[in-house]
Amino acid sequence: MTTILTAQTAMIKRSLKTLLGRWKLSAHFSSTENRAIEDVFRRIWADNYWGNAESRSGGGSSLTQTAALRVSLATLLQELKISSRLDLPCGDFHWMKEVAFCPEMTYVGGDIVDELILNNRLSYASDRLHW
Repeated sequence: MTTILTAQTAMIKRSLKTLLGRWKLSAHFSSTENRAIEDVFRRIWADNYWGNAESRSGGGSSLTQTAALRVSLATLLQELKISSRLDLPCGDFHWMKEVAFCPEMTYVGGDIVDELILNNRLSYASDRLHW
């Protein structure tokens, strides 16, 4: 189990490093270029571009594909006593809604697609789940 947690922690650190790099890079885009990026992701979501019946975020977000990750993530969050989690980009929250979060943990999701965020708010928002 320790090996799995170590691997998951390393994966999370790599993801955060990549995300921060992309965030810094996005500061160089003009608002027009940002709007074009938003439109691309909006179309992907609205048209279900990946063609996955289970999740508009694609086949990698299916419950089958995320089964081991969901268990490992829940264990890691509990062992590290994480009280809040920021998920960027959160996507459609399809598999994340199945993670066994600690009852006192707060989740905050964000995404570039406004309609997706509204859908997540209407479907999942609670005292501890925010978009």
